[in-house]
Amino acid sequence: MVNNIVLVGRIANGLEIKNTKNGNVANISVAVQSKRKNSEGIYKTNFFDCELWDKKAEKTVDYFKIGDIVSVTGEVDISSYEKDGEKRKTIKIIPDDFSLVSPVREKEINKQQNDFDKDIEM
Repeated sequence: MVNNIVLVGRIANGLEIKNTKNGNVANISVAVQSKRKNSEGIYKTNFFDCELWDKKAEKTVDYFKIGDIVSVTGEVDISSYEKDGEKRKTIKIIPDDFSLVSPVREKEINKQQNDFDKDIEM
């Protein structure tokens, strides 16, 4: 059986780290436009919640910005819970890979990372 998803979209929000007892987490929303228009001729946009942990979360928050185009591959995690007597469901993406697609920003990020690495070596 396979549980795999591939998305390409823009970071919509969530570029902040939260400290939990299980480690650092960033819950980032990625906006992906549908391929088809609705009856009013407008493309629908879906927002996918991605949960990044520890180093992956820290690097993403440090180097990416809202509006960047990203590629996400990972698995879909569905969990359910009960609140106020109602059953509810959450769907989130747990990325194996969360990469920048924008080539100009990727060069900028690589330069920042190289400069940072040089500063640490001194």
